[in-house]
Amino acid sequence: MKLQNTFGIGETMTGTVMTMDNVLALFLLPFFGALSNRTDTRLGKRTPFIVFGTIAAVIFMILIPIADNMKSFPLFFISLGAVLFAMSPYLP
Repeated sequence: MKLQNTFGIGETMTGTVMTMDNVLALFLLPFFGALSNRTDTRLGKRTPFIVFGTIAAVIFMILIPIADNMKSFPLFFISLGAVLFAMSPYLP
C-alpha cells in the first residue's frame, strides 16, 4: 500500500516490485553460493561476502527513505534492487 500511496503506481507495478526479491533470489543465491564455495581467503569462505555485502546493503538501504522523501520511484527501484543484490552474497 505504501508504494501505491507514495509513488502513485498501480497494483500490478506494486506486485512486480514486490516479486523482484524472489526472482533475484532464484538466480543470485545459487550463483553466490557456488562462488563462495570456490573462494578461499584468510578470512574464510563466507566472511568476505558477509562483510562487503553488509556494507553495501547498508549504504544502499539509506537511499530507500531518501527516495521515499523525494517521491522518486526510479531512485527507489534502483536502490531496492541494489539492496537485494548486496544482500544476496551473504545469504547462502
